[in-house]
Amino acid sequence: MPVDQYVHFALSSLHTSAADMAAVLGLEPDEIMVRGSRIPGPRPIPAAHRWKIVCREPGLCVDEQIARVLERLAPHT
Repeated sequence: MPVDQYVHFALSSLHTSAADMAAVLGLEPDEIMVRGSRIPGPRPIPAAHRWKIVCREPGLCVDEQIARVLERLAPHT
């Protein structure tokens, strides 16, 4: 049975935008979410800003995906 898995590191905030997080960190995210309404609808709007680094490379085991994410974060710690 094929398994789809991925690893991510995310920061969330009610007040700081993903763009501001990127500016402070000096690292552009792979994915962002922009804070909006909590009212459910056909497509819910996130309740918080989110900044994410993601590894979705197929064929890697979880520890390899974690290593890829940490390699990208290490110069910015």
